[in-house]
Amino acid sequence: MVAIFRQEEDAAFYAGQIAGDNEPLMSAANIVETSLVLRGLKKISSAEAEAWLDSFLAIAGIRLDYAA
Repeated sequence: MVAIFRQEEDAAFYAGQIAGDNEPLMSAANIVETSLVLRGLKKISSAEAEAWLDSFLAIAGIRLDYAA
């Protein structure tokens, strides 16, 4: 997600992998880590980073796995 957020060279590949997954799943720990990285980039405010992450998760249909 960080590569997608930063529009890195391989962002389209990762976006395609997520889009091609019928049931994308991500651990809650990875969500926290992604949130910390996005907020640490200082390109946008922490609130905007959280909003982007929440929106991305919803649009991509990524479910959180709290057990992992």
